[in-house]
Amino acid sequence: MNASLLKLRAAAMAALFILMPISAHALFEDVDARRSLLDLRKQVNELSNRIDAKLDTIQKDVDAKLQPFGSRIDSKADTKALLKLSEEIDKLRQDLAGLRGQLEVVSNDIANTQRRQKDFYTDLDQRISALDQKYAAVETRQQALENKQSTLDSKPATPTKAGDSSTAIAPPDADERLSEQKTYDLALGHFKSENYRAAAQGFTDFLKRFPDSSNLAQAYFWLGSSHYALQDCVSAMPAFQTVVSRFTNSQRAPDAMLSLAECQRDLKDKAAARQTINNLIKRFPTSPAAKTGKELLSELK
Repeated sequence: MNASLLKLRAAAMAALFILMPISAHALFEDVDARRSLLDLRKQVNELSNRIDAKLDTIQKDVDAKLQPFGSRIDSKADTKALLKLSEEIDKLRQDLAGLRGQLEVVSNDIANTQRRQKDFYTDLDQRISALDQKYAAVETRQQALENKQSTLDSKPATPTKAGDSSTAIAPPDADERLSEQKTYDLALGHFKSENYRAAAQGFTDFLKRFPDSSNLAQAYFWLGSSHYALQDCVSAMPAFQTVVSRFTNSQRAPDAMLSLAECQRDLKDKAAARQTINNLIKRFPTSPAAKTGKELLSELK
């Protein structure tokens, strides 16, 4: 009978180990998350039913064996053994209730993570759309400038007067500007298509080649986001920190602070995560990132 109890205890502990590998941080795909949650519910329910059935069987077996003896069970040893067995049964039932409670905690964490990810990427899509519109306008103006330059180049040069020391101002290198934008767009395209490793490499190359670009804040943010999507917070944090410290007025600064706090949370540095979120709320109180940060802050208490 003690062997049966040991087997039940081992089964209960196995259910706990089934729950442990789930990480909210890895739930980038909602469908996989829901499927995992349903599988866990099914496994725990099946285990719960088996344990309940086994406990009932043990209880019936004990009652059946004690029935013939009636009042003959008077010795202290027999009474002590029965009390110990009853305590073991109660302990198993408590363990089972604990497993069910942990499953509910995991379910709640999954739901909160899915909601935050959905809000983040909805805001991200809106900002990317706005950037695409600005880029289209810039590209149109650039094309107009190139056409104007081509027209000027096709005209015959005007002779300069003797002694005229004025020199022509060289126009900006249009090919270089185009190469810069193409490099940035290519890296961003990798990120949108969820090829995060290629995106991280693309933004790293962009930052090396164009250190004076007007897209530096964006590039650092997307570099950090690419590493974060690869679950590499150690590499993501310096990029987010650069946006926060160097580009304090950038529209990416609030999002970078939120992502930095999430990395700190994932690395188990809750104190640093709380400090980052408090700074975010103080500096950008009306930003969507601050709203999400407040929800995250409540989970870090």
